[in-house]
Amino acid sequence: MRRYSWMVVLVFLLSSINVVAQDPGEPDTVFVQSDIYVDYNPGEWTYVYVDIDFSLDNVIGFLNIPLTWNSSDGNIWPDSVIWRDWFIYWITYDTILFEEQLIRIVAWFDIGGHPVYCERVNVIDLRFLISPYAEEQYVLIDTTFDPRHGSLIFGDTLGEVEYTPIFYSGGFTYGEPTGTDENDLPIPKSYNLYQNHPNPFNTNTLIRYDLPQDCFVRIEVYDILGQRVRTLVKDFQQAGAYNVVWDGKTESGDNVPSGIYFYRLISDFYEDAKKMVLVR
Repeated sequence: MRRYSWMVVLVFLLSSINVVAQDPGEPDTVFVQSDIYVDYNPGEWTYVYVDIDFSLDNVIGFLNIPLTWNSSDGNIWPDSVIWRDWFIYWITYDTILFEEQLIRIVAWFDIGGHPVYCERVNVIDLRFLISPYAEEQYVLIDTTFDPRHGSLIFGDTLGEVEYTPIFYSGGFTYGEPTGTDENDLPIPKSYNLYQNHPNPFNTNTLIRYDLPQDCFVRIEVYDILGQRVRTLVKDFQQAGAYNVVWDGKTESGDNVPSGIYFYRLISDFYEDAKKMVLVR
């Protein structure tokens, strides 16, 4: 979709809307699905889709829906945002900031498309990945404050009115939350370095890896010239499944430019590297 080239336009539009605190009609509503149960499946990757529904009594032309999630052990996280056909002609932007636990969802009605007006209908889906090492737990999905775009907001097609819709949080239950002992979690059978996700990425990307035995591990990021940009992990770790986030910055905290980068896992017994693409 047409995302990154429209970021400047979106920021301008967000800052130029005239604020009107009250919904002009009956309150519009955002619902996060809350009746989902996922069977406990240790040792296997699992995913689940969570519906986001709208109920509207007037036409909207802009939305900002910042969401957050909680995972008690950090082994469940959002994988992607899926826009339904209602937004096929909209300018849409979404990204997942793992360290901030923020799902950034912004969309603007594009001239020539169709503004949204509907009774309760599924308009967006969130896909969550469940690690083989996730404990049984409830994952709550709620609205939050986005430092860049602010709070939950709907706006009209002319950019003259904005208001806050009613929001119902939701989430899903993974197994029964009985507090599985970490010692009972299966140990990986082999070393694995997985492809980062998302890829390409704009702000943050998640790197997963498996260790079948205790060992000293380094995860390093290199640029296309082979120069080391960042060391993400440098530690002795026990056997298990791990993940680490790279925020597209150097050791000194400077943003690196768009381009191709490589991440490398180095341990006492195993080495592997993969390519990733950063798009600013």
